[in-house]
This record gives sequence, structure tokens and C-alpha cells, in this order.
Amino acid sequence: MTQRELRLKDKVSKARVTSGRVFAVGGDDYMTYSVSRVVPMVCRFNNQIQVQVEVGRPVFAANGDSGSLLCDEDGFGLGMLFYGSTANTPNRVALTNFSSVYAVFAELYANLLQGGSRRFWS
Repeated sequence: MTQRELRLKDKVSKARVTSGRVFAVGGDDYMTYSVSRVVPMVCRFNNQIQVQVEVGRPVFAANGDSGSLLCDEDGFGLGMLFYGSTANTPNRVALTNFSSVYAVFAELYANLLQGGSRRFWS
């Protein structure tokens, strides 16, 4: 599977419903999860894609959007929604993080079918 190159400020969308621009590529995130009441677990997520919502929109993603597909302007899948912030104000920029769809497929030992279009819509 050929990986599409992302650049800062590239225009992207979430299911062609919400649009934004690439804010950062390649960052790592650490999340703490409670496995039990006593034992926290810290997970590292490498090479995250951060997207900033378009000006005038409140957020790029809402509760329940985890797993949504991030696509470029041509409809090619780029990432899977991991988490997002809840505010887009003059003092705070709402950023939404995505895991590379290529990394997700590699972890699942999956691949897109070859021979057809990799576009998710036209």
C-alpha cells in the first residue's frame, strides 16, 4: 500500500462532513488508562496526525466519533480518529488526533484490496 504524503496545512475532512487543516504530523502522544483501580497503564501512540478545525467551526470531532476516517481532498483515507479536544476559542485551538491508517492496517495485518480505487468516495 502506497502511503500518501501529508503536509502542514493540507485540507482534510472527516467523512466529508467536517473539514480542517493538518496542524502537525509525526507527533507522539501518551495516554493513561485505568486497567484497575490501582494499576494505571500508560500507552504511547506514535506518529499521530493533528488536525485543526476550520475557522468558525466549534470542533472537528465530537463524542462517539472515535474510529472515523480522515481523508484528503481526493477522498483517500489517511488516518483513524483517536481523540479530539472540545473547545475552539480564540485562546484555545481545538485539535483532533488521528493514527495513521497505514499504521492501523499494519497492526491488524490488514491491507486495502488492490485493483480497485482506494477512494472512499468520489
